[in-house]
Amino acid sequence: MAKAMTDHSAATRSMSLASLGWTDFFGDQLGPHEANLVPMRIATVHRDRLTGISQTGQMDLTLPT
Repeated sequence: MAKAMTDHSAATRSMSLASLGWTDFFGDQLGPHEANLVPMRIATVHRDRLTGISQTGQMDLTLPT
């Protein structure tokens, strides 16, 4: 699981899940144990660093080593 590093919420606060490409198709794939996860679109990937954009803003993520 990726670890959150930096929250850039102010830059993308007005995003909706639909504007990020989220549809019922993706929601239907989530199990009960994933209900607390935040839906996020991965915007950039640089080796083990990713940038995700969610309804609440942009977040820098790091994959575990």
